[in-house]
Amino acid sequence: MRLLLFLVVFVDCSAQSTFYKTYGTANDDVVLNLERCSDGGYYIIGRTNTSVYREDGFIVRTNPTGNILWEKIIQFDSAGVHLTGGGMLSDESVILIFREYTPFYEPVTYIMKLNPAGDTLWTKLIGTSDLCCIDDPLIPLSNGEFLLAGRHMFGMGGP
Repeated sequence: MRLLLFLVVFVDCSAQSTFYKTYGTANDDVVLNLERCSDGGYYIIGRTNTSVYREDGFIVRTNPTGNILWEKIIQFDSAGVHLTGGGMLSDESVILIFREYTPFYEPVTYIMKLNPAGDTLWTKLIGTSDLCCIDDPLIPLSNGEFLLAGRHMFGMGGP
């Protein structure tokens, strides 16, 4: 199944294009992050409009020559949840960051962890109106730990 249409150009250290690949369909897709894995393959993380009012997340795992090993679109029940970023951890699992705005325009943030095979390990609600937005970048630490940064919008709840 082809998921999204975007071009990824792989460039070597002397700025020569080694190869390029096109993935997917003609949705309005955005690549948010590329990560190189220890086997030379890549994670491609981004957002796709699967319908007029939805911005779902996607992740593609490739081999070193850009051929797809697996791909996944992540949808939440609410169309208001959209992917804002993500990255690879030291154990080559992936954290994806999603944001949703409540009916009162109070943003909340979810994070999702995928294992290297693309299986969802967990999804957590970590942002509330007290800590309204967790933003990219994700900073990987050792042992699969990571740091995220957020911002607080005064008047949106909290102290």
